[in-house]
Amino acid sequence: MNHIHLFAVVAQACQICPPSAIESAVLDEITSRPLAGAQDIYKLIHQSVFGPGHIIQNEDSARNYLEKETSLLGPALPDERLYDELGGGMIRVNLRPFRDSNGSTEKLLRAMIETANDNAGTPEVMAERIKGARRLLERQNKNELAEELKSLAEKQAANGYPAYHHSEDYRNAYKPAYRIIDRRFLDTIKGKSTAMSECRGIPVWVSKRASSLQSSCTNYSILSSFCRTSANI
Repeated sequence: MNHIHLFAVVAQACQICPPSAIESAVLDEITSRPLAGAQDIYKLIHQSVFGPGHIIQNEDSARNYLEKETSLLGPALPDERLYDELGGGMIRVNLRPFRDSNGSTEKLLRAMIETANDNAGTPEVMAERIKGARRLLERQNKNELAEELKSLAEKQAANGYPAYHHSEDYRNAYKPAYRIIDRRFLDTIKGKSTAMSECRGIPVWVSKRASSLQSSCTNYSILSSFCRTSANI
């Protein structure tokens, strides 16, 4: 496929590209995990702003907990991706595919520590990203979910937007097991690279829109990079 043809295909596929990174992340979340509720979307936005959320005080304890959790996890879930984009430069590294790719838990821990130490998220950014998520939900005709997110966020705003747990439905259906890191550390923590692990990083809404490219992981990677925006909100 020549560059002109590829650009045309990419441009057509990107007609539905959301105007912000957080909207892209929320769209992928509600598409790939339809049981995600307001508190799950709130959690995603919170992680996109504040990253891991706190500085790791005891590295040995964090290392032991990570290694133990990873060793006790069952097999990867169907279509579980190596990582999920959160917007704002943050990603969720899913521990089951990470373990299966022989990723280094020590390198993951270092990435977590660096991310936590460097994070400069603010309540103001959190508020703006919640607005962006609500706009996306309304465009997807999920007005009730948008209102639930608004109500939850207003309650949490009074306390500076504290972290929130996943909903019970979300935990039961998707068994979330991940760590939050800055995306710039992704290449550092990767284990063996396979076409499947690379393709799994592409948002569901992108892959569905560009189904004609499914035969080429390279084309998927180009498409994904082209569609994702570097906007911070």
